[in-house]
Amino acid sequence: MRKTVFLLRWRSITLAGLLLCTCAERERNNPFEPGNRNSPLDLTIRPAAESVQLNWSLNREFFELQGFRIYRAVNAPDQFVPVSDVPAHQFSWQDTSIQQGNWYYYRVAALGIGVESPPSPTRKSYPGPGTIWVLSSRDRCLKKISYDLITQFDEIVTVVPPIAWSNRRGDPITWLTAAQFDRGLMRVNRDSLSEDFLRVDSFSAP
Repeated sequence: MRKTVFLLRWRSITLAGLLLCTCAERERNNPFEPGNRNSPLDLTIRPAAESVQLNWSLNREFFELQGFRIYRAVNAPDQFVPVSDVPAHQFSWQDTSIQQGNWYYYRVAALGIGVESPPSPTRKSYPGPGTIWVLSSRDRCLKKISYDLITQFDEIVTVVPPIAWSNRRGDPITWLTAAQFDRGLMRVNRDSLSEDFLRVDSFSAP
């Protein structure tokens, strides 16, 4: 009798546990499911003088993907409007309808059958007339960055930390002086991203 009662209680506890697990809110992996706020997209942008290149990728796999929708806002990050829809196999888009002197904000959303996923994180750009090279002695490198100082394009890591540089307009060569104890010069080609280290013993503190 006691054994029968024990088995009945055990079955009741097990059934109750299964019901609780079933009723608990399950993790939402489907980006098109109502209530899912996690975007399935990662967005990067690459600004130029007269255009902004958008590239995105999916951070998870899912079915029923029909395409993507690009949103843009100009000088107002909370006023997005759709500017283009692209097919499901396309993961890039170029915005050529920009004007220098404006902030541009971008988002991308995945499209399903009559539904739309949460948008990607917002990326912004202030297109300008060119790029900028920055000297960083702490990072021991030269960095090529966008006009708005947000996007990094290239990087040249130097042999030793540079402390000063010299450039001539139209010349891809940059001359760098190293820290005093190295007594050296560095010649960097910004086009080929290459570097030569020249030790000059006659310099006591270049």
